[in-house]
Amino acid sequence: TYTIDLLPFTLPANGASTVNCLADAQVQPTPPAGIVDMCGTALTPAVTTPANIPCEGTMAYVFTYTDCAGNTADWTYTYTIDTPTFTVPANEQESVVCVTEIYVPTPPVVRDICGNVLTPVMTQNANPVCVGNKIYTFTYTDCAGNIVPWTYTFSVNDNIAPTASNPAPISVVSASAVPAPNVSVVTDEADNCTANPVVAFVSDASDGNVCNNEKITRTY
Repeated sequence: TYTIDLLPFTLPANGASTVNCLADAQVQPTPPAGIVDMCGTALTPAVTTPANIPCEGTMAYVFTYTDCAGNTADWTYTYTIDTPTFTVPANEQESVVCVTEIYVPTPPVVRDICGNVLTPVMTQNANPVCVGNKIYTFTYTDCAGNIVPWTYTFSVNDNIAPTASNPAPISVVSASAVPAPNVSVVTDEADNCTANPVVAFVSDASDGNVCNNEKITRTY
């Protein structure tokens, strides 16, 4: 009587690698070749494929070898997904004269390192009154939490003065008859950025010829 007792076999060390994207980890690795049982019979493994993960982490493929005696051994290949950060185009800017020329810019199409299109979140600061910067910030975030902003800046500089015609001069009999300031005498005020520019009294300036054809210059 021969008693056949097949001893367990051995496998090489497990394998591993680090990749950038899920698609890289979906490639089934090649198991070690030439695996035989203790009697030299070639063994074919059964593979267990891991479920996909949302983003970063590990995915392990398990190759199970079994001989005719029921001895089993697992060889595991582990992918570690570590997604690098992505890049965005250079920030942009433009100069405008009036706040009314500001518009919501179109952000660039940005993809993460794996080619997925990222949807940015837009924030903005308050509009400047006449001079200053209006900044739109578009923040892109990938599934790994990498964050990169892109900005579009409007430099506002209202450097064009408003206009108005001088009111017609008037003559009065005495200084006491000089009318009080009245902004309504300015009738054609206009501005490139403001629909209704404000007219305000500034001062009266006399030429000093009191009682002798004195001239008072009134400024609005």
